[in-house]
Amino acid sequence: MRSIAVMVAKIVLLLSVGVLVYAGYQIVSAPLRESSALKEWEQLKQAHAAHADLSEEIIVPAGLVSPARTDENVLKPAQDEDGSTLQGGAPSDGPDDILGELYIPRLRKHFAILEGTESKQLGRGIGHYTGSSSLGSIGNSVLAGHRETVFRDLGRLQIGDNLEVTTFAGTLDYVITNTDIVDADERNAIVQSEDHLLTLVTCYPFQFVGTAPQRYLVTARLRPSS
Repeated sequence: MRSIAVMVAKIVLLLSVGVLVYAGYQIVSAPLRESSALKEWEQLKQAHAAHADLSEEIIVPAGLVSPARTDENVLKPAQDEDGSTLQGGAPSDGPDDILGELYIPRLRKHFAILEGTESKQLGRGIGHYTGSSSLGSIGNSVLAGHRETVFRDLGRLQIGDNLEVTTFAGTLDYVITNTDIVDADERNAIVQSEDHLLTLVTCYPFQFVGTAPQRYLVTARLRPSS
């Protein structure tokens, strides 16, 4: 009997110690759990804010791009099998239309180019700014993209890198000649030209939470045809 009583006492003691250890652990770890929960909440708030800004942020504010001067296109209109003309470098009739594709060799990434720079176009790929020169035309063709998605690695591009724009009419090869950072409200920061230029633009700083105050520009010049 005595041995049974001793065993029961030991079990009760072990259970008591276990309860005390568990309670102590809960007390000690509570601040850590609270801190972790707060950190997760902050991340969720930032993600929500970034998503809201992504849908509302205007990448190409009015006045940032000077008006296009000409629409003379280096790409001759391609023809379908039935002889009808396909849209080449010029923007198509309406917004949301896919104009072509941008390939960035350094990043090994392909992106669709759509007409327009509103959220519905930029949510699908890269947008051609309608007020700029059409793809393949003399002047400056402006392509915009979100820093959180398609253009998140734009800062990795270097002078001398290649860019390829493909439309139904053919492929244009560009070489990057300049990168720049300008204020979002700077007027005519993206100028037109008598040459064939391509400018990629996104919001900056890349990791900024909220409506970014600046724009990151990558300018490229069409390579002479051999």
